[in-house]
Amino acid sequence: MRRLVSNDSRVEVERAKSKLLEDARHCGGAILIYDTFVTLGTWRTDAIMIEALTPEERLVVAVPYKAKKFLRRFRVYKPKFLECPKAEVESVAQKFWDGVGSHENGNKVWTNHIDQSR
Repeated sequence: MRRLVSNDSRVEVERAKSKLLEDARHCGGAILIYDTFVTLGTWRTDAIMIEALTPEERLVVAVPYKAKKFLRRFRVYKPKFLECPKAEVESVAQKFWDGVGSHENGNKVWTNHIDQSR
């Protein structure tokens, strides 16, 4: 695992995406997670973006959220599977929720702040 911190996150994310491709080729797969904005229809919001690559497949999941500074409380919304093989959406979604459930602090955040409206 590598943690990247930069004064210009856009530049660092682009570097990390290049590294993701390289790592996926050499290691059989790689995952990049970063904080960004995402536009879903007419809705623009903060999101944690998850990009996973294998030599054969690409998976992109956005986890939209709104920071407390914009609302009275922090909210996290349902994950959006932006790129995922159709035949695997259900399986990938189950693995995603299994991962959330197995993370003690992450599960508390989801449970306390989930907003199913979006």
